[in-house]
Amino acid sequence: MIDHSIRRIGPKRRSLVAAGWLAAWSVLVTVWLMFKPWPYPLVVTLAALTPWTAIWLARRDLGLSLFEAHDRPGSGNLTMVLFAPSFALGATSLDQHFIDFGGLLAASAVLGAVLWTALLTVEVHGRSWTAMALAAGLSFLWGWGVVTTVDLLVSRNDFTVVEGVVENAIWPSRSSPSLDVSATVNGRREAFDSLNVTRGVYALHPVGTSICIEIHKGLLGSRHAYAVTCPLV
Repeated sequence: MIDHSIRRIGPKRRSLVAAGWLAAWSVLVTVWLMFKPWPYPLVVTLAALTPWTAIWLARRDLGLSLFEAHDRPGSGNLTMVLFAPSFALGATSLDQHFIDFGGLLAASAVLGAVLWTALLTVEVHGRSWTAMALAAGLSFLWGWGVVTTVDLLVSRNDFTVVEGVVENAIWPSRSSPSLDVSATVNGRREAFDSLNVTRGVYALHPVGTSICIEIHKGLLGSRHAYAVTCPLV
């Protein structure tokens, strides 16, 4: 019996155009988040939602692939839509000093698993081990970025200030300055290493001088800390 059905090979042209525009948008959002993140809640929300647009487009046109750029037109663009915002969300969280963040890691893994499952459900062309590993890494970065961002926004006004001492000052030639600080918190001596600071704070606090630390009480038992100049009293 002859099968007279006609099957389209590859994605629709309008899907390729949409993938190109989404790739450009993802780069724009990534640059916005990493270099000028204001208004912060808006740009973070857009970055968090952008990878889902790639999933939505791939679901609408099964000729698209999220990972196999070498033999599927448009898939390179969709990979960019997945990668760029997820990387930016994860990378920007590195500027924060998280403490007791085991709960945040667990929540990130759960949230990332949701995205990972959605990726593998939609991806019908590139279910290789490499693609699945890439999807897992991107999903965790995305989950970590979303969870830590929510944590920072929720806990920004819930903090205590303690006075500490600068133990070490580091300013690598190709990165921002940081300070190692020790302080007594709730009767226990704690070390806060590699606290990122501005150039002004770094200049005002050489080794051995006093400095204040804002300790924010975050979600799921986490905390995050900032080194700041002590207020004048």
